[in-house]
Amino acid sequence: MNLYNVGMEKLEKYRLSLMRNIREVKVSHNQNSAEKIVRDELLEEGIDWSIVNLPIRVIEFQSLNRKYRGIGIENSKKGYEFYNRSLMLYPVSVGEKGLTIVSGGKNNDIAFCFHDSLDYMAWCTYMAAQKKNTDNADCYIMGDFSTFTELGKIAKKYKKILCYFHNDQCGEVMVNTLREMIKGSSVVDMSNLYDGFECIRFYWKDLLTRQ
Repeated sequence: MNLYNVGMEKLEKYRLSLMRNIREVKVSHNQNSAEKIVRDELLEEGIDWSIVNLPIRVIEFQSLNRKYRGIGIENSKKGYEFYNRSLMLYPVSVGEKGLTIVSGGKNNDIAFCFHDSLDYMAWCTYMAAQKKNTDNADCYIMGDFSTFTELGKIAKKYKKILCYFHNDQCGEVMVNTLREMIKGSSVVDMSNLYDGFECIRFYWKDLLTRQ
């Protein structure tokens, strides 16, 4: 195992420990600095936050006897996906767990499904770079594995479900499970787009470094 992988493993262990001990989630009221924090965090991910249709806040909470601050993406249950790039590789769910839903506002036949909000935002930015508009897309972001059953129930109303899950065994299992749950719809695994990368976010960041 190289030093990079060791570092990522330590970050992931820290992330899980942080998630188990979260207390007192609050939205930051200092909105003057909040916009800069959001912009800077997402810019490091290659994400243009101005085109992303999500309720993004700066949130603060206590865990492991320390205070933490970072971006929070609000879900349908008023909980958040928290992300601070110096602490973690992936977002963590804080507060009530629920889907984050982005409605296109039309009677769409296609649903776009994502593992977390950073993947969704990377997809929006990637699509914008391809000159493709995502404003009218119905998108569902899990944020946590516990929301998968709810996702399956909602997805039944669509004729086609495009899945941008992580390119690993877990993502494969979720795609296959959706196919079993939704017999009358076409469930498409979109991970071939970012073949060789764990998720579309990492693929998009790599594309940017090669441009």
